[in-house]
Amino acid sequence: MMFPSRKRAAPMALPESVAWLEHLTLEMTTKANKRVSLSKRNNVLYELHMTYKPQKNEEATTWTVARTFDEYRSLQRRLVKALKPGHKCNAECRWVCNVVKNHFPKVALFCKNCPATVESRRLSLLRVLTTVKTSLVNRGNLGCAVFRDEVSKEFASFLVGTCKDSALLAHSNTASSTDSTASPSDDKSDDRSASIVSFTSDEENQVLNLEFDDDFSDFDFVQHKCGLCGLSLDCEESSPYCTTAAFGCGHEFHDACVLPQLDEDVRCPMCRHEESNL
Repeated sequence: MMFPSRKRAAPMALPESVAWLEHLTLEMTTKANKRVSLSKRNNVLYELHMTYKPQKNEEATTWTVARTFDEYRSLQRRLVKALKPGHKCNAECRWVCNVVKNHFPKVALFCKNCPATVESRRLSLLRVLTTVKTSLVNRGNLGCAVFRDEVSKEFASFLVGTCKDSALLAHSNTASSTDSTASPSDDKSDDRSASIVSFTSDEENQVLNLEFDDDFSDFDFVQHKCGLCGLSLDCEESSPYCTTAAFGCGHEFHDACVLPQLDEDVRCPMCRHEESNL
């Protein structure tokens, strides 16, 4: 008696906008920033070393992107904004958003460039970037257009930097054009995949929205400001308000504004959160 053979379905192909990330490895080192900044945390550059090798017999493409800690913090804001906290999907968006928000290194109140702080930041930054990359190439997340298109666009733009390799640029640039060139049939396929997804309930979604609104109530994506004077924290270096301090609660101030208000227990002037990581 013959039994029909059971063949496993071929794994779902990754779209070109994220497929190249599957062949990318990340490493990170630090070095002193030759362009000295009055903002002490920016006197260290975090160098992201990338190696792209799609095939074993092909020559690898390597490049390095060196950025300050504030530039990585700017990426954090863009990624969270691209993730659109609270939207419905069956992907890992909510989990990735929490990772980016909560596991991204905080701004140190003091000892901003001591070796222990710099090394801790390096490890945390590399861990978060690796987590985002791994989630983008997870085929279980392809059903979410927000994650597949918008998040991959922000992430790819940050990684590519000044890389000149034409083949790599061709792959990464598809991330920025995917959402604008999507055909109606693509939209229908997304709708079909969404129709079999077990979404969260409206009540759960409202709670999720509230959770993110509370976490990011003071998180201004366009321009983050000092909690005391209301002026931008991204001032020019010629400004007297050029160095900042951030508390564990997330509130951030100019040094010149907050230092006169700190008493012995070092509490946040806005929410009275006690700073213990000193």
